[in-house]
Amino acid sequence: MTDAPRRPNGAGLTPNHSRLVEVLGRLGAHDHLCLIYETQAEQFAAVIPFMRLGLARGEQCLYIADDNTASAVLAAMRAGGIDVDAAVASGALTVATKRETYLKHGYFEPDAMIRLLGDATRAAKAAGFSALRVTGEMTWMLGGDPGAERLMEYEAKLNYFFPHHDALAICQYNRSRFSNELILDVIRTHPMVIYGGTVGRNFYYVPPDEFLAANQPSREVQRLLDNIRDREHAEEELAIRARQQSAVAELGLQALGGAGLDELMHTATARVAQTLGVEYCKVLALLAGGQELLLRAGVGWQEGLVGRATVSAGMDSQAGYTLASAHPVIVEDLRTETRFHGPPLLHDHGVVSGLSVAIPGRDQPWGVLGAHTMRQRRFSEDDVHFLQAVANVLAEAVRRHQAEEALRKLNEELEQRVTKRTAQLEAANKELEAFSYSVSHDLRGPLRLIDSVAQLVIEDYAPQLPAECQQQLQGLRTSTRRMGDLIDALLAFSRLSRQPLNKQPVAVASLVGECLEELRAEREGRQVEIRLGDLPDCQADPALLRQVWLNLLSNALKYTRKRAGVVIELGCQQAGDERVYFVRDNGVGFNMSQAHRLFRVFQRLHRAEEYAGTGVGLAIVQRIIHRHGGRVWAEAAVDQGATFYFTLEGASRTASPASRRPAS
Repeated sequence: MTDAPRRPNGAGLTPNHSRLVEVLGRLGAHDHLCLIYETQAEQFAAVIPFMRLGLARGEQCLYIADDNTASAVLAAMRAGGIDVDAAVASGALTVATKRETYLKHGYFEPDAMIRLLGDATRAAKAAGFSALRVTGEMTWMLGGDPGAERLMEYEAKLNYFFPHHDALAICQYNRSRFSNELILDVIRTHPMVIYGGTVGRNFYYVPPDEFLAANQPSREVQRLLDNIRDREHAEEELAIRARQQSAVAELGLQALGGAGLDELMHTATARVAQTLGVEYCKVLALLAGGQELLLRAGVGWQEGLVGRATVSAGMDSQAGYTLASAHPVIVEDLRTETRFHGPPLLHDHGVVSGLSVAIPGRDQPWGVLGAHTMRQRRFSEDDVHFLQAVANVLAEAVRRHQAEEALRKLNEELEQRVTKRTAQLEAANKELEAFSYSVSHDLRGPLRLIDSVAQLVIEDYAPQLPAECQQQLQGLRTSTRRMGDLIDALLAFSRLSRQPLNKQPVAVASLVGECLEELRAEREGRQVEIRLGDLPDCQADPALLRQVWLNLLSNALKYTRKRAGVVIELGCQQAGDERVYFVRDNGVGFNMSQAHRLFRVFQRLHRAEEYAGTGVGLAIVQRIIHRHGGRVWAEAAVDQGATFYFTLEGASRTASPASRRPAS
């Protein structure tokens, strides 16, 4: 007996065990496999999971030992996670010998062994098991027992048995102990082979009728020749699919790269014609109205037709039929086609066979992609998938082009609207400037006249006037002066919208110090404690930010006037990634239900007789903060003081440790 070649150092294979177990799990009744192994580790790596899976599925499992002892097999099963004692006790697992199975009658007879398997299968089913699962170590054949030479006849006949019985088996062959000639027959008689940690369908399997036939060599030659031919065809189809996939990938990359739509369509038609081996390829775009399609791009057509020629979108043309059917349309011979007659464009170019698919659109197909040849040809399913994949790439490019075109038009409209709006704003600003001039000059004159006349009357005729009349004249003068103050405040508020924003780094602590110095007069004669926290620098318009601090500080000093011990706190705290500056006082506060009126022009929460003012100061604060891209708000309670907060866009995100302390 010829020894099989051994692996270097006798190392055997290292199977991917998890993958092997996964594939073994897909086996079921009627499967017939051979295991060709070189080491015990490789052997048990396949058959132990095979047994374990069968037990888990409620099958009766039979292991016929010979190359290994029964005790070695049981030990391997235990190591492989099988509860051997429980399985044996329940009758689910049996470990038998060759004398109990193959050589039960003292010799080997294939039909007798097959009858034994049939009886065992029926008994297993009667006992409630779902199937019989068998694996046998075939080294018993080497003992020279009578009938052993008929082993391959047995293996071939098993392929008649398993398709009709709820049973499956793995026949184990130790490659180092069997001749190459016998291993070759083993491969020929098993539909599936386990080798090297893999389970595969057997290309070299020979059906039993052919294997057992008298003219087996002749049939073997024909089978091998057919195998060679089929493999060549399979490799050719794989190469074609690879070229098709490569073409689709390249077109997809070109589309993602921003190629123009016309350029992409030209490239696509050229690649389709080259890949499918056809003379013509075309992209037809459905025109407005839906009655015709324009030859938008193509290769092979007569010069001057691309960009000009049209075809009918009706059911009389292949393109129109494709649009209506919404499925790929294959034409084997246009001359005998009965579904449509075909447009003159195809007949004039001698087209015989063709394939066309719709290019998808939003609400309806955008057009048609077609490939045509002057030879009679049968297009494959892979050809259909390839052409549809190219059509999908074109459809995506069309959608992108349409979106870009819509965005371009939207930008143009937006620019026009911005230009118009800018002109309107400029006109409004000019009107506002004119109004401001009118307010400043036309309204101030009468007010000054009223004030002057009232003053003259009081000075010249006071002795002759009753006390009540003098009080009314004084009230008139007070009202005119208040009206003047309101006009000044209103003009200051309106100028904020036109004043350019000049952002630059601002030392906030220094700026606040200047504001406090400017308001020193409002603190004289009062007990006022100013608590300065950390005031980090920021980016802002210095003049406008100065006005914010002045108004908030003036507000705090005003509404604490009735407090004996005034405390005003200034600082900055970190709220997430935002800096929040604040001014807090212990003054009269206000009801938070009225907070929405705080920043409105001329809105006051306290009477003017109690606290003087125009009602514009906080509105100016809000206008300045909003122009800086920030926010301003307040929190308060009646008789418990108020806190005004504001943020500035562009302030540094990294605050110093002191600025992170929440204000108390």
